[in-house]
Amino acid sequence: MRISKYPIFTSKNNFSNIDSISYKLMLRSGMIRKSSKGIYIWLPIGVRILNKVVYIIKKYMNSIGAIELIMPIIQPECLWQKSGRLKINNLEIMSVIDRKQIKYILGPTNEEMILNLVHNEIHSCKDLPIIFYQIQYKFRDETRPCFGVIRSREFIMKDAYSFHFSKFSLQETYKKIFYLYKKIFNCMKINFSVIRADNGFIGGDISHEFYASRINNNTKISKFSKNYKELKLVKVLDINSVDELSDKLQVSINNIIKVIIIWNDNLSKYNNSLLALAIRADKKLNFSCVSNTLSLKLPIKLATKNDIKKILKINNNIIGILNLTIPIVIDCDVANMVNFVTSTNVNNEYLINANWGKDLILPEIKNLCGKNDKQTIVDNGIEIAHIFQLGTKYSHSMKTYIKKDKNRTELIMGCYGIGITRLIAAIIEQNNDQYGIKWPSIIAPFSVALLPIHFHSSIEVRDKTEYIYKKLLDHKIDTLLYDRKEYFSVMLHDVELLGIPNILIISKNNLSNGIIEFKDRINNIITPVNSNYIMDFLLKKVKNVI
Repeated sequence: MRISKYPIFTSKNNFSNIDSISYKLMLRSGMIRKSSKGIYIWLPIGVRILNKVVYIIKKYMNSIGAIELIMPIIQPECLWQKSGRLKINNLEIMSVIDRKQIKYILGPTNEEMILNLVHNEIHSCKDLPIIFYQIQYKFRDETRPCFGVIRSREFIMKDAYSFHFSKFSLQETYKKIFYLYKKIFNCMKINFSVIRADNGFIGGDISHEFYASRINNNTKISKFSKNYKELKLVKVLDINSVDELSDKLQVSINNIIKVIIIWNDNLSKYNNSLLALAIRADKKLNFSCVSNTLSLKLPIKLATKNDIKKILKINNNIIGILNLTIPIVIDCDVANMVNFVTSTNVNNEYLINANWGKDLILPEIKNLCGKNDKQTIVDNGIEIAHIFQLGTKYSHSMKTYIKKDKNRTELIMGCYGIGITRLIAAIIEQNNDQYGIKWPSIIAPFSVALLPIHFHSSIEVRDKTEYIYKKLLDHKIDTLLYDRKEYFSVMLHDVELLGIPNILIISKNNLSNGIIEFKDRINNIITPVNSNYIMDFLLKKVKNVI
């Protein structure tokens, strides 16, 4: 692509009033422009990156036999009434009314729509399991859009839905997509973490969220950067409070986890009459918040020491999160703790420098202490994907069945989303420097940028540049030729800002010495290359990763 024929819309504005690195760089590099609050126009460079991300996701989804379709953005409100989700107080839903006064919803998600399709088109369990997916714009009337496309009202999403006649089949597909998502994000060189999550507005029993760090990959201090200390197991006797434990271990009280055990008659979701709630030791449980978050009736009754000793067989004065035989829910702050201390609940032993994902699997996360749910997580990471085992939640309410032998059974369902636009922002958050974006090669808008100095006045420079450009195009390598009359500093500024990973600097002086300079944008290293072998050099650098 010749830059004289391709507008790139880079901006010299530093956008100093914007805190989000990705939002600032997306504006400066000409990827997006704001249309209205939380709604953005994707410009040509942004569209190239979108297309590359979509290509990768489609390739992986197709590899497991998922079938692509496209559903309408506007959904009949009657479908949502049938599923019961309109009864949920969700302010993010935007409704529209047509000229015949029929109500519709601007689709934030598509469970009702896809289930209605399957209900009408698939009637036998012989056609199951099946996975449908789409790449589509969604709309959620976000109350506080911020950070550019990280939290916007209109966004692009890959949503997939699987249908089954048995729970085992759902679990197998769920596991398959769980690992497929890991492959997708590893392919894009994303530093991510997976946590057990709240099913929230979507519903169902089990879900996992994939979070990308908002910290640049060069930064060392982050829960995602795995700056972990050595795990230790110590025995501490005669401890009656977290303050005493803090003093004896010489650790801050806000780095200790304490667990509170509650009774409630409305714990059917957890198949247990007891539930463990883990909070930071310097915090207090907010019972009103627990009631709202877990849908439990007040008053909430605490288990006594005798209850804990008799039922759970725990004698420790401080209860931790290990070796519990009951469900555990942790507070948002606990999910973000690094190198923390927790009781093993056995023989007065404590783990020091424990970490989620390394030593312990993250349990369900809820707001237990009154802060905004997941606020701390959002501060440190960006949710890029969410997968759900929905079970029969929608098929039951919408009376959707499938034939199994001579009987009918309710359809079992799973759903699996990737936020494509916020995924792009997450990649920028992790890959940038003072000059601009540093795209992983597989999703860069162009693989190679040609910067010819005096392109219009030097025949040698122009001929060599045109030769390299033609050869790169013959090899189907995305190449940007900077053929506008600009100072070299302007050309280099633009392509570094755009994050093009491979840059060739072609000058008359260097050509007379048989040299072309190659700049590795990722490592910011310039290497002189013999001009006769420049194509061999480039073809080794630019590889098709998928």
